[in-house]
Amino acid sequence: SRGCGSGVPARCSTIDLRTDFLRPASAEELAVTGTCLRAGRRFGVADATVIAPDGKLVATARGTFTW
Repeated sequence: SRGCGSGVPARCSTIDLRTDFLRPASAEELAVTGTCLRAGRRFGVADATVIAPDGKLVATARGTFTW
């Protein structure tokens, strides 16, 4: 299987991962959105956001990956 829509392998290793927790996640269900920012031949960068049902931002993350 492929990720990021550009031939990037779904299996990879994490080089760097930063997560910022902005407020408590008091809801049982949260919406998570992931965005591929860059996918090269060997490295990629992706962002993620976690949103509570009331629309408030709960957490953000950015990761750098290699394959």
